[in-house]
Amino acid sequence: MLTQKLILGYLTQLVIRLIMLIAGIVVARIAGPTVIGIVAFGMSFVSMFTFVAEPGIGNAHIKLVSEGRNLGDCIKTFAILKTILIAIFALAVLLYLFLGRLIFNIHFEGPQYFYVILIWLATILIGQFLYIPIDTFMAFTQQAKQDIPNLIQTIITQGLRIFVVFIYVSAISLSLANLIGAIIVVPFYLYLFRSYPIGNFNKDLTKDYIRITKPFFMLFLTYTFINYFDKVLLQNFSGSEQVGYYTAGFSIGVLIQTIGFSAGLLFFPTFSSAIAKKDYEYINRTIDKFERFAYLFIMPVVFFLMFYSKFIIKFLLGNKFLPSANVLFIILIGAFFLIINQHYRNLLEGAGFIKEVAYLSLLSLIFFVGLNFICVAPGFLNLKATGSAIAWAANYLFCGILYRTYVAKFIQKVTAWRNKKFWIYGIVNFVVSCYLFRLVQFVRNSAFEVLFAFGYFVATYFALYLTGLLRKDDLVLVRKIFDIRAISNYIKGEIKQ
Repeated sequence: MLTQKLILGYLTQLVIRLIMLIAGIVVARIAGPTVIGIVAFGMSFVSMFTFVAEPGIGNAHIKLVSEGRNLGDCIKTFAILKTILIAIFALAVLLYLFLGRLIFNIHFEGPQYFYVILIWLATILIGQFLYIPIDTFMAFTQQAKQDIPNLIQTIITQGLRIFVVFIYVSAISLSLANLIGAIIVVPFYLYLFRSYPIGNFNKDLTKDYIRITKPFFMLFLTYTFINYFDKVLLQNFSGSEQVGYYTAGFSIGVLIQTIGFSAGLLFFPTFSSAIAKKDYEYINRTIDKFERFAYLFIMPVVFFLMFYSKFIIKFLLGNKFLPSANVLFIILIGAFFLIINQHYRNLLEGAGFIKEVAYLSLLSLIFFVGLNFICVAPGFLNLKATGSAIAWAANYLFCGILYRTYVAKFIQKVTAWRNKKFWIYGIVNFVVSCYLFRLVQFVRNSAFEVLFAFGYFVATYFALYLTGLLRKDDLVLVRKIFDIRAISNYIKGEIKQ
């Protein structure tokens, strides 16, 4: 069942990202980098405050429900606490937005920035309320109930974005498309949530929610800033056009990143249960299976996309987005670092080392903010969008080292430094392939570039087979990915509950 959940999570996220990518290509070609940058800045500006609405209380809800506490009382208590936090979040954004001009001397390039921020505030407010049912679904690891509404919302939102960009190109109209998509999907979540009991507000449960949430606060604060601070800082130093280049490259590279997020959503409750049972053999086996899949079937694709990053940007977005090629190249590296390291953080959280993870997150935030200033600020390297990408990718490498070190220290029965042969193979594969690809580019023959793409994958998997790194059971796992019947039966069974 875990296999079906993980595969469904990834495939759904992959479809969602593909839909967003296709819509993003259409929108970007018509709107241009500046409009895309304004929309991304508005979303990031508001999202930087979401740690107030979600300081970790969702994780507390998942933990309490998965432990078997009274479901109705948990939902009612969680809903009330979540509503209070959302109200404080909205107030914080509005106060900073309106008083920022007076206290911090904040001035935007035009009035449209102000309206885009307000629209995104409304959109994110709706999204935060929807986490009441979503976090409940997550507590029961009901992947279909999380993914299907998300897919529906994506289809509606991206369809609206394409529609409005043909009617009237502006950051405001594109932002409104996201708001309408969020509103439309609300009834579907309510339908899926209809059979869940609504109990009473419980003061003792409230204390438990607060107790569990406290150590998560630093985690969500750092997570929020790492995900949105770079765009706000880039806007401040380099303007909306550079934010547009950064967002365009990021949106393509994020296709790989979704694997890490899909796995992480499942591993947290799974690891919690396995650690409670002291089933370290299961944990090691699960991690090893996922990492082998990543090294065998994701890493070659990442390298391939990196080699062809310039061609991909030029083909999909046009010459005006060529600065995004460097961003895409670097983001792909960081996305893969996230994939092969994220589950070690989930493991530490599931084992109860929340304070330790919070400390590591604080180190990560300091590293990320500092490196962003060095890479982006005009007084330092002034690398603009490329600098933001370097800081983002380097931070996930830094985090991976920290997570694995702490797992080796605190959870010694779990192997933290595994699959070293794949690391060596990956480095050799990348260096040799990159050198050969540059030779092909030097010849400037498009036929050679096409042949290189085919030859790269043939040579890669032939080498993996010869070295014994590719095994028969790895191919069995791939067949499971395409077992549509098993995934379909899982979705039908969960939706009916």
